[in-house]
Amino acid sequence: MELSYVYTTIILGIAVSLIFTEITGISAGGIVVPAYLALTVNQPSVLISTLAIGLIAYVAVEFGLSRLMMLYGKRKFAAFVFVALILRIILNLALGGIFDALDALTSVGVITAALLASTISKQGVGYTLLGTGIVTVIVYGAAELIAVL
Repeated sequence: MELSYVYTTIILGIAVSLIFTEITGISAGGIVVPAYLALTVNQPSVLISTLAIGLIAYVAVEFGLSRLMMLYGKRKFAAFVFVALILRIILNLALGGIFDALDALTSVGVITAALLASTISKQGVGYTLLGTGIVTVIVYGAAELIAVL
């Protein structure tokens, strides 16, 4: 994947996410989440695992850890990051190390899953996944179109 394509996708992701949120009031999982997901469209295992880890981290923190300790603000986000990282490690071990921990996109995927979980916590699963899906498709389509031109 070319560096210019990555930068283009990230810039598009930020711009489209901001515009989408301004128009609809729905966050697309954070401003970088759709860009990351658009970059992983051609890697279904990474795309699906990121979404799954985000959902599982949300459930684990919201309905598990939050019942055991007071989590809010930065502490809650740190819990989402911690759980997402543990889940990524477990998944990587279970699948025989298919995710390279030093790969930049894989590393960003942990934070992306945590951002997704945090957004789900604030606005719900339905709105978050709908917004994330719509913006990801727009960003992917626009990045591919720009790459062709």
